[in-house]
Amino acid sequence: MSLVLLAGCATTSTVDAPTALNGRELDTALNLYGRWDERIVLAGQPHYVWRRAVVLNGKTYYCELRSQLGYRNTISSVVVEGYPAACSLFEVQYTTAQDLRTAPEPPRTEIVASRNFRPVGAQAASVSQSAEDAATRRPESAADRGGS
Repeated sequence: MSLVLLAGCATTSTVDAPTALNGRELDTALNLYGRWDERIVLAGQPHYVWRRAVVLNGKTYYCELRSQLGYRNTISSVVVEGYPAACSLFEVQYTTAQDLRTAPEPPRTEIVASRNFRPVGAQAASVSQSAEDAATRRPESAADRGGS
């Protein structure tokens, strides 16, 4: 008996379209499924229709979601009919921020470097060494610099 009660408490991250839309505003359906494919007025009540299709073995199978609007643009009823694989495209999947984390965050480390940082093994340049290098260079003539 307790096992049945525990199974009833389990939550799912995937919800079918009627469960996700009943009692919600039309904007909810528009945000989930985009612009409707067809708008029909039956008995003075607007109905919106969305269609999805899948191709299996070269053949196209369709599913249709029909919603009826009630008071103040709230969805009063939703019907989903068609091929099950195509109808699964209307399912709503809820995720949490915890679900979006695929890998744990790396530990935050502080990198400390001094302003005079140089790679290990690099030669240290000093003022006296720069002066010696300049003294050994051959002076350029005006012709070498592109002058006349």
